[in-house]
Amino acid sequence: MRILAVSDEVHPALYDHLDLSRFPNIDMLISCGDLPDDYLDFLASSFNVPAFYVRGNHDPGAMPGGWTNLDGKVITHNGLRIAGFEGCRLYTNRPVVQYTEREMWWKVRKTLPAIWWKGGIDLLVTHAPPQGFHEGGDLAHQGLKSFRWLMDKYQPRIFVHGHQHLNYAAFSERETQVGPTKLINAFRYHIMEV
Repeated sequence: MRILAVSDEVHPALYDHLDLSRFPNIDMLISCGDLPDDYLDFLASSFNVPAFYVRGNHDPGAMPGGWTNLDGKVITHNGLRIAGFEGCRLYTNRPVVQYTEREMWWKVRKTLPAIWWKGGIDLLVTHAPPQGFHEGGDLAHQGLKSFRWLMDKYQPRIFVHGHQHLNYAAFSERETQVGPTKLINAFRYHIMEV
């Protein structure tokens, strides 16, 4: 399965200058958050494939049509077991899709029966990265311990996230192999094979 993941910044190659022949055989869209609704609408109608998302810390309450919310859910699509979690670490006094570590632990714990029932997860989709990988130095861009635990415990084949812009710091990594899990930062866009 070929998946186009997007996050955080609109990329002109996917919007202003979209040429579908440059993105052949896309089977699924994943949004890791913080993208405008009109952009996501455009992608869903242009590619016309199943589209799944989690909200980022700057996203509004609703998402455009054609996208399925993964937050706090475990779904199976074409045999691929997918789990997702929105938001990032709480860093302001006006939280908009921000969570304390404790709140995120509760969200993760609520999905454990579904993960067990499905026999694990193949693809983990979040906005924020896991603790210890692809993090920024400030509180807003620190990874979440609960995501790290989930990755270590269930070892999905792919863990894709957004939030950490690759232009924030020199030497930012897009892909990191963590045991059997390929950790991917979807900043702007990234194509994955599962």
